[in-house]
Amino acid sequence: MILVLKRTFSMLFACFLRASGALWWARRRLRLSGAIAVLTFHRVLPDQDFEGTDSLAGMVVRERTFQKLAAYLSCRFEPVGLLDAEPGGANRKLRAMVTFDDGWKDTMSVALPIAHAHGIPIAVFLCPGLLDRAAPFWPENAANALKREQPGISAARVEALIETLKARSRADRDRLLRDLFPFPTIPYPADRTLTWEDVLRMKKMGVTIGSHTMNHEILPALCARAARREVRESKEVIAKLLNQTCEVFAYPNGDCGGGVDAIVAEEGYRLAFSTQCGPWMPDSDRRRIPRANVSEDNVTFFGKFFSGARFEYTTIWRMYRTMERARCADRELPERQVEAAAAGRSL
Repeated sequence: MILVLKRTFSMLFACFLRASGALWWARRRLRLSGAIAVLTFHRVLPDQDFEGTDSLAGMVVRERTFQKLAAYLSCRFEPVGLLDAEPGGANRKLRAMVTFDDGWKDTMSVALPIAHAHGIPIAVFLCPGLLDRAAPFWPENAANALKREQPGISAARVEALIETLKARSRADRDRLLRDLFPFPTIPYPADRTLTWEDVLRMKKMGVTIGSHTMNHEILPALCARAARREVRESKEVIAKLLNQTCEVFAYPNGDCGGGVDAIVAEEGYRLAFSTQCGPWMPDSDRRRIPRANVSEDNVTFFGKFFSGARFEYTTIWRMYRTMERARCADRELPERQVEAAAAGRSL
């Protein structure tokens, strides 16, 4: 009940922001600041697979929703490619960039044709060690086992357990999963990753291919040597297959602390993307470029109808608010420094 009330309030607030012109103002302010709105997607699925997948709700968008969202982006925004984009300057429309994480099969079979039909370039961050496999990511396997062992378990409980496990080391997580779910999982048929042949086809179609580590390990949970190996090996494998340098990177789960961003820079990546919501600005740290996650829940009314107002509220409005907070902090810092200096002299 509480969740329903929160969603209803969020939807009503999104409608209010649109009616009042606040969403238009936010988009304008970002545009004049030279920002790029970078969007993160994971999976785009037809209705049947949307209902059957073991991927968490925050990772999935329905095919029909993505079609309407792509049309909305091509009309209201200026879609840009990753390697051609550079924040700065005031454009006629706010620029938007579409990225996909993980390297799922449906990125090529479902999302790419829709994006191309609307003139939207995409970038895909993939894990070479997990390609051409059925459900190779442990969260899907954990969700599959939970749903088999506890029929009717809520999506919220499944997600809560998975979030708890993310904080564990790989060894602890694997041990706990074996103890909790000793029986092998039965992956949902559509939960497959791209093949190398798919990746080559996507490259020929103009898709930018980047690294998401070798095996989707959460890097700050690893020792420095293991983290560097994940970052370096994925770069080398992708470069060898595509016969070109791999310059772009996305952190698994968005985690880039503990010196991981320095490792990524040292390994030769030009750009690295997090999952922190915010605009890509001219002064953004190129090792921690913000993105806004897009899922079915945050772009539709009650998971049924695409809403441009809700999409802009959960992405553009939040990016704008992040930009304004950063600017306020920058203005306050010199004042605090002056006050601190004055206090020091009075002493």
